[in-house]
Amino acid sequence: MVRTLGTCPYGRLRLLIPRIDPVLYGSVKLLRRSTTRLFLRTLESSKSPDFYRTHVKSVSFSVDVHCQIDRAIKILKICGRITHLSIYFVPAEHLPVPTLATCYTSGAFQSVMSGICPKNFTVYFPPTIHLFYPNFQLPLYASVTHLTVLNDWVDWTTWRGFELLTSLSHLSVDVRAHAEPIDPRRASKVSRAVEYILDHCCNMEVFIILFIFLVDPMPTRDAIVNCMVHDDRRLVFLYDTEPFRDRDASEEGPLWRMGEFIVNLQGNVGRVCTIGSPNKVSSSLGDCCRNGECLRDLKANFDNAVNFCVTTLTSAVHPKEH
Repeated sequence: MVRTLGTCPYGRLRLLIPRIDPVLYGSVKLLRRSTTRLFLRTLESSKSPDFYRTHVKSVSFSVDVHCQIDRAIKILKICGRITHLSIYFVPAEHLPVPTLATCYTSGAFQSVMSGICPKNFTVYFPPTIHLFYPNFQLPLYASVTHLTVLNDWVDWTTWRGFELLTSLSHLSVDVRAHAEPIDPRRASKVSRAVEYILDHCCNMEVFIILFIFLVDPMPTRDAIVNCMVHDDRRLVFLYDTEPFRDRDASEEGPLWRMGEFIVNLQGNVGRVCTIGSPNKVSSSLGDCCRNGECLRDLKANFDNAVNFCVTTLTSAVHPKEH
């Protein structure tokens, strides 16, 4: 119930404002220089720092090497209690590679990143061509339980130190389309990196490989699986049918819920491959699996949330034809 000050309608507005502000600033997206600049000005002049430290829970912004890093440092210093963080490092191809590496690994930037403890982190790191490798030893990662890496496999397969993410339980990585189908050498590189992460991340529950821009993801999925030594049921393959959607840490809930359900399903009926976007629902799953009860449960769990169909890989559910 809202109290009013007498019969003046403005009294109602004044009393509503304190309730609106926490909602308005709960999730902040700063994908342009202008919005980043204006939001920083608001932080520094319009409200007390305690308000933003308490109420800003999700921040997503792009960072370039010109001016955004300094602003990002100031914003993160003030919004120090965020639980969902999304950062997209914008490449600047006209700058020399050593300059880029120096900017992205600056002591000031790493220092402020070490002062926040998000649980959900979505990130596009500078590609390895810029001589950048994430430092998973930073305190930033100590509390991260859900990590979404938007870099392609050519980047994340070269990184080391995933085992340092001791709180990590959910990981999603991208495998993007190339002009040629993935060859055995590349598939082997992906599978080795995946197995290493699964073997060394002691708290890992869900590992999602998200196919992006692949016309037919099945050959790539099969090539990766065939190169793996062990069939780890924590590994889930998804295909994003909406590759141009925004990837934001605060909006990845459907992706993680789908991954969790598929992992549980694979523990009972064998490996499945989920094809579709974790954002829409399909009215019909088709007759992809002989275990109709599993499919009904799958649809019931993600109705109005996802769009997918299921194909099986194991003979326990869908025997292969010889």
